[in-house]
Amino acid sequence: MKEISLSICELKKLIEDFNSVDTKSASISELIDKFNYIKENFIQTTYGLNSGTKGKICRARIGEFSSVTELWCPPSDRVTKYGRVNDINESVFYGCFGSNAQLGSIEEVGGQVGDIVTQLFCEISPEKKQLVDLISLGHAEKLFTCYQDIREKQYENINKDQVTKNELIKTWLNDSFVKKINKGNEHEYKKTIAFSQSFLRTNFYKGTLFPSVASIGHCINIVLPKAIADDYVTPISARMVKIIGRNEAGAFLFQYLKESLSINSSGEILWKELSKFNEDANQAIAAAKGKIKINENITICFEGDKYLIHQSGISL
Repeated sequence: MKEISLSICELKKLIEDFNSVDTKSASISELIDKFNYIKENFIQTTYGLNSGTKGKICRARIGEFSSVTELWCPPSDRVTKYGRVNDINESVFYGCFGSNAQLGSIEEVGGQVGDIVTQLFCEISPEKKQLVDLISLGHAEKLFTCYQDIREKQYENINKDQVTKNELIKTWLNDSFVKKINKGNEHEYKKTIAFSQSFLRTNFYKGTLFPSVASIGHCINIVLPKAIADDYVTPISARMVKIIGRNEAGAFLFQYLKESLSINSSGEILWKELSKFNEDANQAIAAAKGKIKINENITICFEGDKYLIHQSGISL
């Protein structure tokens, strides 16, 4: 196995130089070149998702929509700002995965009380069986139940000096990737785009996994190039909810409006209207009375009294 030839001091200096780059003027290509030099012979573990994996992939969009096309990757000409993993005019598939996917996807689109949100649930296509070679960034791997076993295997037969160098790069890379970027400073995403593109351009990696910054790391985001999403990801169901309120723990109170009966071959979602949903919601309704106005003609339920990620983990 090839080793990282740069010394610890050299790596720290290069990282310091990278951190100081002015992203208003620097190009993503320049940042990729700088990062490629730092990560030469760096060891990064990949992960995969199996078809039928517990915890479906979920996308959300504020508003009422009835076709998969409206809930899929946005047209490239509509992408007018940098994102954590996308360049301007780059259409990619953003989704949430795992125990909290349906909650996290609403956090990701900035759902507020009063909003109607349409959510699309997907899985890895049974024909493909699995989607492998996903790069884990932002310490996402620590949320997987298999993390410790993989980490130990990753560093088998590697000397302590190389482990130290690799961990130095990994910690900096992961911390930088989930840095909160304030509105108006989207140019700072050039660095995280560079990190992701540096791996994806090798044609070995198919996508990126990272903790949702919007939900403070409570769920995992999966981002795929549109071509990979089109090839590997299959929509299986959808629902429409109205956000009625939130409790102190961040749980959502929903009114369930519609659930999908089916999704036809053209991507049209056929809906079933819901006036009541989840007969076990009585306790949640009782807890909400006195705090949130309840319409007696509908049933409202809590979804996620607390985020589950650290309690349940995600098995891959």
